[in-house]
Amino acid sequence: MDDYLIEFEDYSNYTIREFIEILKSKKGKLLKDLKVKDLTYFNGKLINPGHGIYIFKENDEIILVGKARTTSFTERIAKHFDV
Repeated sequence: MDDYLIEFEDYSNYTIREFIEILKSKKGKLLKDLKVKDLTYFNGKLINPGHGIYIFKENDEIILVGKARTTSFTERIAKHFDV
C-alpha cells in the first residue's frame, strides 16, 4: 500500500516539529515510478481536489516544497518537468 499522502486534518493538533517528522517519515514515490494517476488517486480512492503542498525528497532530504492551489496536482507537478 502506498504511503505518500498526508491529510492535514489528521495532524492539525501536532506541533511544527512533530509534523516535520511526519513529512520526513513518508516514503513517497520515486519520480521514475510516479504516474499521473498517483496525483489524482491514492490507493484507489480519488484525492479530494483543492489546494495542498507537495514535496520532492532526495536521499531522505527535502529538496523542494511546492504549492498547488489554483491548479490541480496533476497540472502543477507536470510544470516542473515541462521543457
